[in-house]
Amino acid sequence: MTESVKHLEEMFTAAGGVFTLPIEEIESKLRSVTAFIFDWDGVFNDGRKGADSSSGFTETDSMGTNLLRFSYWKDRGALPFTAILSGEENPDAKKLVEREHFHALFQKVKDKSEIFARLKEDYTIEAKNIAYVFDDVLDLAVAEQCGVRICIRTDASLLLDNYIKEHSLCDYRTALSGANNGVREASELMIGLRGNYDTILKERISYSAIYQEYFSARQKIKTEIVSSS
Repeated sequence: MTESVKHLEEMFTAAGGVFTLPIEEIESKLRSVTAFIFDWDGVFNDGRKGADSSSGFTETDSMGTNLLRFSYWKDRGALPFTAILSGEENPDAKKLVEREHFHALFQKVKDKSEIFARLKEDYTIEAKNIAYVFDDVLDLAVAEQCGVRICIRTDASLLLDNYIKEHSLCDYRTALSGANNGVREASELMIGLRGNYDTILKERISYSAIYQEYFSARQKIKTEIVSSS
């Protein structure tokens, strides 16, 4: 383990994150990742429903996904496939993917494994090349297949956490919940393991020519909205 990776492990563990797979193995698997897929409810928000609530998102998490994509682009010179896979139809999810130019939003998905198979075929992506950020039972059939799996913290799900650990369905469990910017934590961990966090942050702060080139490429993506029902 390099000193930088050891430092990351100490930092994220001290904050309350849990590595269920050795961090150097996560780092190794991330080298093959070409796609980032996120669940929505309970990941970008607390998943609360009702007339007075909205399963929205924060700018903190939005920036996290942007920096994550820029980090990948800086190393590879190409944009990673980025999508949201949600069981519900949510206007805020649509707003985020269209504003940030994700490749796709899959919504109203009752069987995530079925739409996941279609996603892999349509976009020619292997499961081992996907990093999946999720939080609950409906995500496990997909998490089981993916190369990197990050579970957003949900303190109420003690038995589920144990099940996920026993069946090796997660590589890292965040310290923060969906209501408290767990997506940003997951994004920063993956950027940190790519090893270019300081570089991409400086480029973004200065709005450099390199960042502008990335941003221009990102803005050309036309988001596909797919409803299963």
